[in-house]
Amino acid sequence: MTNSSKLWVRAFLRGSAFAWSRLPGGVLASWPLVAYGRLIQRVARANSSRNSNPRTYFLRNRPELDLISSLLDQRDDSTPVKIAVLACSMGAEPYSILWAIRKKRPDLKVDMTAADILPEVIDIARKGLWDPSTDHLERLSSAEVDELFDREGSMLRVKEWLRCGVDFEVGDATGPSFVARIGPQDIVVANRFLTHMHPPEAEAALRRLSALVEVGGYLVCTGVDVDVRTNVIKSLGWTPVTDRIEELHEGDQTIRANWPWDYWTLEPLDKRLPDWKLRYATIFQRPG
Repeated sequence: MTNSSKLWVRAFLRGSAFAWSRLPGGVLASWPLVAYGRLIQRVARANSSRNSNPRTYFLRNRPELDLISSLLDQRDDSTPVKIAVLACSMGAEPYSILWAIRKKRPDLKVDMTAADILPEVIDIARKGLWDPSTDHLERLSSAEVDELFDREGSMLRVKEWLRCGVDFEVGDATGPSFVARIGPQDIVVANRFLTHMHPPEAEAALRRLSALVEVGGYLVCTGVDVDVRTNVIKSLGWTPVTDRIEELHEGDQTIRANWPWDYWTLEPLDKRLPDWKLRYATIFQRPG
């Protein structure tokens, strides 16, 4: 892109933001403004530098955690449930998923692989040791802190019943060798990292990691360009899980805030679209 084009894009985004901030909420929710917001975000995505962010939260999207655990309601306890959490960062997400499952199904054995490409965050995840003042714990009540952690001096350690059964490892979750090595999984969680890739790269990565999902298994995929996800899921012929779809969509306000200006934010759920259930679902089942 030429310098003049970059200047034009910045001017367009600044002008749009100025006008947008002065419109009432009812107008912003109208179909023309939502459609215009999608256009703005496409421009932002096409012209923004992509940077991954290891910031994470415990119990980040509670409806999502509850639905993941509900997928196992009818699961026979005779065989372990295999779960892969990709781009797991410092471990808050895998520990949160295990907390939700084991509260509901303590009888199930869970074999979880949690991977991230950054050795330093995997080291934090393995230790499970957190400063009580960190903002990663800010969404927890005091009772939940006591349920998830033991106190070690001035620090908090993830409880042993959550740490057992999870294998943290350094690895590129989108690489073919990783997919081949860990094999099919009952549930694959691929949240909030594909959005930091440009669309062609994100689509190729999503297609590769979809091979991790066992026949009849589930893919959990939030924090991704919804156009990319919709195209891939539609081409694969997978079924969206539409239970509590609106709750899951609004469950993490971090990625809903500041839409449409940041490339990684999530557009409002729009039921006027003919494919809205496929577009806004975040959990998908591979056909049996």
